[in-house]
Amino acid sequence: MIRTADPSIFNEEEFRSQLRKAEEDVGCKLLGERSHGNRWETIHEIPLWAERAGIQYESSLGIKMWESRPPMQGYWVGTGLPYHFIDPNGYRRMNLLEIPFFGSDNIFFWKPVEYIVAIKPDVCKSFIAGMGLSEDEAFEITRRFLDEALEKYHTANCYCFHPIYLAARKLKKPVYYTDTLLRKLVNHARERGAGIIGINSWNNFWRARENAEVESIEWNMEESSLKCRVKSPTGVESLTFIAPLEFDGKRAEVLVDGREKKFEEARILGGDYAMFTVDIKAAEEITIEVKYAKPPRQ
Repeated sequence: MIRTADPSIFNEEEFRSQLRKAEEDVGCKLLGERSHGNRWETIHEIPLWAERAGIQYESSLGIKMWESRPPMQGYWVGTGLPYHFIDPNGYRRMNLLEIPFFGSDNIFFWKPVEYIVAIKPDVCKSFIAGMGLSEDEAFEITRRFLDEALEKYHTANCYCFHPIYLAARKLKKPVYYTDTLLRKLVNHARERGAGIIGINSWNNFWRARENAEVESIEWNMEESSLKCRVKSPTGVESLTFIAPLEFDGKRAEVLVDGREKKFEEARILGGDYAMFTVDIKAAEEITIEVKYAKPPRQ
């Protein structure tokens, strides 16, 4: 399969034109985009175009393809969490997040085939696309990565499911059926207690998380206690904090605005931690205190 586009046509003006058309079609402002040109490294300017157009996130990177073998899932950009693009002109941190995705539903089910992309005449990319899996085989892969994200890497797995493939079985369309995979993956996530969130909400949460401010961090050596103030200009729900589970042979006790806060025990990078979440309203300030006075649990 070959996709081509005249670079004199697909420029920033055309990018904005397609964005406006898409927003007219759906009847709302779009916060994010996925572009083949960025994913296949043929139009490097797309993140700059997206930022100037008011787009908040891009979600094309994260999957890796090779010229000689089928694609594989993995943390190919080093993380499953969002990060900011950097403008090479001055190394400015751009107001555009990359939300790396772990894969799209059709990649699992394509039969391996050579895929040639020539968006620019002088930039041609060739890949083997498709893994040729059944829905059960695809679920076993996604299940393993989800379990490892919860137990080992403490990160997020982001997937792109196409509505046409999700509805194909019911509509009797001769394309890939992916509804069983999504249903099994969602059910497994719920069984494991994993959070499930749409990509717009994930973008909004991550930005609110970054805007939260931690101030006046104080450590009281005599009382073995840590205190700080946290505020959020926009408000944020389920903002996660961690603190060492034990210090000097004593177990942590967490207080939020003077009230005891329950926490989960988590083992992260070989250490034991108390993990808890707080909700902060817009312009609100809360006080978090961690005291080490209780004897360790036997």
